[in-house]
Amino acid sequence: RSLPAVDAVEPVDPWSPGAAWPLVGRATELAAVERALRGAGAGSLLVRGPAGSGATRLLAEAAAAVGAEGHRVLRVNAMPSTRDVAFGALGAAVPTFAAMPGADRAERTATAVLALGSGAWSAVVVDDLGDLDDATASVLHHVVAGGRLTLVGAVHDGDPLPEPISALRIADLVEVVNLPPFSAEDVGRLVEQACGGQVDAGSIRRVTVASSGNPLLVVEIVRAALVDGSLRQEHGVWHWNPAIATPTRLVDLVDRQLAGLSPAGRRACALVALVDAVTLDEVRQLAIGDGVAEAERAGLVAIDADTTVRVAHPVHTRAITALVEPPTALASQLADLRRSVASEDPFRVLSLVRLVRSTGVVHRVDDLIDGAWAALQIGDAPQAVELGRQAAAMERSVESLRPLAEALQHGSPSDVDDAVALCAEMASTARTDDDLATALVGRHQALVVRAQLGGVVVGLDAARAQLVELSTTAVTPRARQRIQVELVRARWLSGELAEAATLGESLVEGADTDPLVRLEALDALAPAEVGLGRSRRLEDLCDATEPTLVESTRRDRTATPTHLLVRAQAALGLGDLELGRRLLARVAVARRDRGHDRLELTRLALTAAIDLERGDAGAARRGLRDVASHFGDPDARSVSGLDLARLVEASVRLGLEDEARAVGERLVAATDERFGISVAHLALARMWTTIVAEPGDRSRWARGADAAAVACGETEHLDLTLRAARQAWLVEPTDTRAMLLDSVARRIEGPWAEAVRRHVDAVSCGDGAVLMDLASRLVALGRVLDAAVVADSAAHAHLAADESRAALLAAFFADEQLARCGQPAVFHRRPPIVAPSLSPREHEIAEYAAEGWSNREIASRVHLSVRTVEGHVLNACTKLGVRDRSELALLLAGARQRRA
Repeated sequence: RSLPAVDAVEPVDPWSPGAAWPLVGRATELAAVERALRGAGAGSLLVRGPAGSGATRLLAEAAAAVGAEGHRVLRVNAMPSTRDVAFGALGAAVPTFAAMPGADRAERTATAVLALGSGAWSAVVVDDLGDLDDATASVLHHVVAGGRLTLVGAVHDGDPLPEPISALRIADLVEVVNLPPFSAEDVGRLVEQACGGQVDAGSIRRVTVASSGNPLLVVEIVRAALVDGSLRQEHGVWHWNPAIATPTRLVDLVDRQLAGLSPAGRRACALVALVDAVTLDEVRQLAIGDGVAEAERAGLVAIDADTTVRVAHPVHTRAITALVEPPTALASQLADLRRSVASEDPFRVLSLVRLVRSTGVVHRVDDLIDGAWAALQIGDAPQAVELGRQAAAMERSVESLRPLAEALQHGSPSDVDDAVALCAEMASTARTDDDLATALVGRHQALVVRAQLGGVVVGLDAARAQLVELSTTAVTPRARQRIQVELVRARWLSGELAEAATLGESLVEGADTDPLVRLEALDALAPAEVGLGRSRRLEDLCDATEPTLVESTRRDRTATPTHLLVRAQAALGLGDLELGRRLLARVAVARRDRGHDRLELTRLALTAAIDLERGDAGAARRGLRDVASHFGDPDARSVSGLDLARLVEASVRLGLEDEARAVGERLVAATDERFGISVAHLALARMWTTIVAEPGDRSRWARGADAAAVACGETEHLDLTLRAARQAWLVEPTDTRAMLLDSVARRIEGPWAEAVRRHVDAVSCGDGAVLMDLASRLVALGRVLDAAVVADSAAHAHLAADESRAALLAAFFADEQLARCGQPAVFHRRPPIVAPSLSPREHEIAEYAAEGWSNREIASRVHLSVRTVEGHVLNACTKLGVRDRSELALLLAGARQRRA
């Protein structure tokens, strides 16, 4: 998503009862309604949408806006209680129409039509047309059909219109305006404006899915989540956990819809709510078609295109289950049907577990274990813990304890301690190499999480030693391979990049490696290969795993997104940001509506890194803050000190000094070579905080970058070494720094390292033309900020060669690229470009010429002869060193931008 940055402010509290919530996502519809109410040539409107789509709020907002301009708008509120009362709705709005003793309906109708058409009102607003009484509807038909008044009314989808209003629609006198569901972007704006701060992308997706984009449901979800604490702010970012709250007001709304259903309809509705989804084939086998059809007509369930019956809005699920007892007999029949068909869909697995629990049948431990794993897959850790504890109470084995141990890692530090103890118990009772490998890998992962959460590193060294020992003594190949994959991660986390890459490559290229383990090894070694500058090698390894990807995907649905993410990391390491963005877009499509699991956090981190490399520090900061807030989450093993260092850089480029220092201090507190915050990441962050601490002291900046380059080089992070050495050279270019930069770049694969070398060579040769060609190539790679840096170098080279025209063009090209990436702060030498001065008359005529005016048109405008204008244009072009009017327009636009 692409949302505007929202600074942290106090929430406006629109969620309290009776308060108005922010009106977003309806700008087009609001403008259409306002035009109709002004009567500015616009016809009558019928605003249609599902219940809760915001039609009432839209009409009220528009009526208030035009009323403030002096237009008189009559507000009519129709209600079910007045539907059978003649002139009930109109009499409530205009009491004089009701107070006509002795008058028959025809006389009262005529009086009302004449009064409404007299000009006292410019328009009439009706909410809700579906509850309008026939007499009032007849009056409105006559005034609209006669052109006396504009009607703007709201109606819910599925509600019938009164016959007089339908006649207007048939006569094409009323235009329909549909209110579509909110997009994720609209939901994000609504929630962020209400919370007064940034909300993470995963939470916005979950609210969007839970509400189906219905504004009323968004309001109810967020109001309840703020009350129960499931929506909370961490490190400046708001998060909503996956559990859907059940707002009291929503229960009342659903209760009113359920009241009109027959017992069969209520049972069908409760069954669908219990299991999330029922196929039409299951509906036929259970003989509940009539009840499902009735619930669909009531708007409580919906049938998807894939012939699946679901609750119309996911957030209704708990409200329905709270109001209707689950139909035990139906649930038992459906459980039997589903047991006969194995499924890998985590939602269907969880629905089977819920079915079994609702029928009161004694649980099988296998069902509970499968349910716990399914809950982890969809990101519902609390439900996984609940099911895992039940499984462990029935059976103490590696199979039953393992999902509980993983689920506990998502909780508090004490929960993580329990996970460590459970893994130790699993290791002591393991009877096979596979079980022992499972226990030791789980213990090492839990210890890493504990270290990241609280800085407690006790036991990490011993756990790693056990992994090393088992990797050589295990009998079964799969057990050895699983241990080795965890060792790849452990060595990468502790900064041993070469060792991690060597072990990982041997697993990926091993002929006897299990396909899924091969993919896990590829994923684990990717950061090490990129850090070593071997991204081309990583691409080759991706190609090598391609033949087994289909088989891996059959066994694990995350195989393809994992493979795409590794390719995106390789593209980022090579510097091809456009390719990286395309790959990440494919991952987002493949993983739509999923929560903050490991793959999603990796995708967010890579997206933010690409934004930062492009130069869009604002977008990068939003993504990196989201990612950094999950540091310590067991699914965030890919979140490392590098992401925090990138957040420091983004903050510095945005001028956010306090945030940069705070993140830098967090890095210092967390630095430990045993769990992933290496000295290389800390050195990179310190390089950027030096810029904040010593504003304007370029020598200090350069020395800080030199120190970072040395620290990164000592820890084998060639990719980070190149970035630090390049920053030192950009701030203060010297021959020594150029030699270091060239030698490091030669050891790194890919077009970006080659571009760095060409940049250094061209600057040393003073070749501005080569530099401009390189800047264009960088734009094609998506490296907009780097293109601006190289173009500025070209301007310096052209100035040194006394080529003022070329220098101006290069400088203005750099300005254009900086504008594309939001004008971030830059820390390199910018050329002191000063355009040759023009006389006031030359400047005036040059501006007209740059705008595309002909000499004759300019002459007429400034009252000069055409020949005189031609002379002024020629003089301006000569002074500025341009050949034609197109170059003149470019230079003058660039000059205006620099002045701004």
